[in-house]
Amino acid sequence: MARRDRPADTGAELRAFLLAEAKSVLAVLLGHDWPLGDHSSYEPTPQEIAEWPLGGPVAALAEGKAHRLHRRDLPLDHPARRVGDLGDALILTEDNELTE
Repeated sequence: MARRDRPADTGAELRAFLLAEAKSVLAVLLGHDWPLGDHSSYEPTPQEIAEWPLGGPVAALAEGKAHRLHRRDLPLDHPARRVGDLGDALILTEDNELTE
């Protein structure tokens, strides 16, 4: 997975980051291959979303629904990553608020 150089501090930026990461992993799992691992243009089909375990998170993030994640899933430079344990469960709410 590609990590971004810029922190995703706001909820909307964090949602976009997590969506890009989930799409990237889904693209690799489905065997899509782009030069240098750039999956930014990949858009999963409804069938791919329905059939793969990561399809649920991709759909939830894209639709603005609440999304459960772990602290380790945050960008490396996100301030909330340095608080607590990396295994802590977090929720990105529909309002793009990060909660424990």
